[in-house]
Amino acid sequence: MAILSTINPVANSDFTITLTLLPNVYWTTFSGIKTTYKRPTYNDGLSQVERTAGGGTKSNANVTVSKPYDPESDDAINSFLADHEEGDVFDMSITPIKRSSTGEVQGRGTKSWKLTGCRIASSELMASVDTGDGSKTIVTTLEFSYESFTFA
Repeated sequence: MAILSTINPVANSDFTITLTLLPNVYWTTFSGIKTTYKRPTYNDGLSQVERTAGGGTKSNANVTVSKPYDPESDDAINSFLADHEEGDVFDMSITPIKRSSTGEVQGRGTKSWKLTGCRIASSELMASVDTGDGSKTIVTTLEFSYESFTFA
């Protein structure tokens, strides 16, 4: 039986998000992995209850990653987009980490979420530019589909 003292939850900031072909780009947000299952339904004809059967289809929702825009270091992202706009596949990983009291980053366990068969669905570069308001950070966002995911 799980009790609160035996679990060690991870904070939403304690992850490293990496696209395999952009290892030196630091992504700051990730949308999460969402899978939807569509299953057949039926009614037995006697009751007014609709029931769900086994089988059906599975659909992975597109995911997004984003980061603050940096014109001096984001050329790699522009090249990546140009190289993959025809639908070439790539992989990504999301790795839980720990930060020590001195700020040192350490791996948390030996597993990572791996998304394979990724393809670019959309990109948004330099979002929210407003020369009259300097209080916001400009963001680069990539959205992509993926074939499968594992935690290994």
